Amino acid sequence: RGCFNFGRRQYIQQWVFRPILWFYALSATQNYVLGWVLCIVMIYLGYHWAIVFAITVIVSEILLGNERRRIARLLLPVDVFQQLRLVHLCDTFLTPLWMAVHFLIVISTLGARYLTWGGIRYRLTKDRTTICSRTRDDIVAKRSLH
Repeated sequence: RGCFNFGRRQYIQQWVFRPILWFYALSATQNYVLGWVLCIVMIYLGYHWAIVFAITVIVSEILLGNERRRIARLLLPVDVFQQLRLVHLCDTFLTPLWMAVHFLIVISTLGARYLTWGGIRYRLTKDRTTICSRTRDDIVAKRSLH
């Protein structure tokens, strides 16, 4: 849920402040997901040569995942790198799932102007950002800090 909320905040900001980036994110994720769906449908319908495309993408994703893992091994402390073992496996082998999730998040922000972060609801426009409301917990937390 936190991942989805974080993604929505990022894509809402793109939608409002840099719509060209939002359309790029939509296009990239949509084309990736659509490509997989079409490939699976073609294989199901008997166009077995489509397996070549699926294998090419899978091999590319594995190679990219291995490269990202190699970079992480070079840059991160050993204990942190070892804690990310499951993340690396998911990154390498579940790319279609992550791209589908990103596609859904991007679509969910179409036309959005409001986001909530840290208990505060904001209204975004090209000119300015307005605080619309704060949760009671946020107000109590700020008072306790002073």
